[in-house]
Amino acid sequence: GEAGLWSALEYFLKAIIPVAEEEQVLLGLHPDDPSFNVRGRPRIAKDGVALQRVVDIVPSASNGITFCPGSLATNRHNDVMDIAERLWPHFIFSHFRNIRFLSEEEFDGEWAFLETYHEDEKGAVPLVPLLKLLHEKGCKMPYRADHAPGMYGHDANFGYGLVARAQGLSFLQGVLRGLDA
Repeated sequence: GEAGLWSALEYFLKAIIPVAEEEQVLLGLHPDDPSFNVRGRPRIAKDGVALQRVVDIVPSASNGITFCPGSLATNRHNDVMDIAERLWPHFIFSHFRNIRFLSEEEFDGEWAFLETYHEDEKGAVPLVPLLKLLHEKGCKMPYRADHAPGMYGHDANFGYGLVARAQGLSFLQGVLRGLDA
């Protein structure tokens, strides 16, 4: 259950973070993907409150967050802009992706989603405002483009193909260069 998962995570962090500090290693917990319970199995790193709890277990620069707005957005109750606003100082890495929720006609289920292009105007992740917020805060974490739909004839490894991810990275870099201008 959730209590047991929290207990195990706390035990792990209290044991490993001092070692990470000694070795000058930054650890970044990735939110659950998807960020909701699946088939009755609990998830604990699924929202901003939980991620704050994680960094509060052992306050340390070595105990950080891998910011994945796409994973957090899979839970319709999460506001990724609010999570970024509150927790950005704890972000040590990010991989940006976007998702789109399916309509009831496409799939019967509250949590049905698919990965989509980074610049998808119907996407659940407001990537341009999100990048602007992080840029204005002075957030300097490394990042990469993540998951993008395959492009017919180019990407045999769906979601991780070179051409689709290069397109996503170009989009992210274009937005960031625009913000710097």
